[in-house]
Amino acid sequence: MYLSYKNTNLNISLYKNKAIVKNEKIFREIFGIVVGERSKIEKEIVKNLLFKYSLEPIEINNEIYKNNDMPEVIKKNLYAARCANVGPMASVAGAIAEILCEKLINKFDAGIIENGGDIALFGDRDFKVKIYAGNSVFSNKFFILLNPAKLFPNKILGVCTSSSSVGPSMSFGDSDATTIISNSPAIADAFATSLGNLVKNEKESIEKVIEYAKKFNEIYGICIIAKDKIGMWNVRLEKI
Repeated sequence: MYLSYKNTNLNISLYKNKAIVKNEKIFREIFGIVVGERSKIEKEIVKNLLFKYSLEPIEINNEIYKNNDMPEVIKKNLYAARCANVGPMASVAGAIAEILCEKLINKFDAGIIENGGDIALFGDRDFKVKIYAGNSVFSNKFFILLNPAKLFPNKILGVCTSSSSVGPSMSFGDSDATTIISNSPAIADAFATSLGNLVKNEKESIEKVIEYAKKFNEIYGICIIAKDKIGMWNVRLEKI
C-alpha cells in the first residue's frame, strides 16, 4: 500500500498468517497515525526553528511541555541526533517509521515500512533488502537478507541509507550509498547521514569510516558504496 502526505511517502506491506494484508480500513488508520506524527514535528518546528535547521544535536527546554509530555516522535529524533551528532531532522523518516512499527507489531506477524528510501522492518519474517546506489557499478546488484525477530529482542530494525548522488537529502560526503542497520530505524537514519558525510571516494576513507562505525553500540552493520568501491562490516551481501 502506498501512502503519501506532504513530503512523507510510504510504501507499506503488512503480513498476517503468512499472507499480505489488504484491508483498506487498516491503512486509513495508518495514514491517520502518519498525519498525527507529522503534525507533532511541525508543531515542534514552530516552537523551535533549530529543530528544523540545525545540523547539530539540540536541547529542548522541557518546561515547554506540561507534565513532561514531550511527543515520543520528538524524543526519538532528539535521541538519535545526539547518538549520531547530527540535527534532529536527519532522523525524521526513521522516527516516523519506528513509531509505526511499535504501533503495528502486536497486530501483525511482520511488516515493512519504506519511507523515502529508508526502511523499517518488524516481526518474524525473512526480508530481502536491495541496495540502490545510483550509477555505481554495485547498484541493484546485491540484497541483504534480514529477519528482525532473529536479530533483536524488540523484533524491530532499521535499514537506512544516505547518498550524495541519489535523492534530495543533504550529504557532505561522496558515497552513492551509506547503509546502516540498527535496531532503531530513527538511529539508523541519523547515522546514515552522519557517517555518509564522512565518506570520500577513496578506499582508505571507506575503511576508516567503517572502523569508526564499529565504535557505536547502536550500529549493527554498515555497507558503503562509492562509485566502484565497496566496504562493509557485519553485513552479508547476496547477489541478485
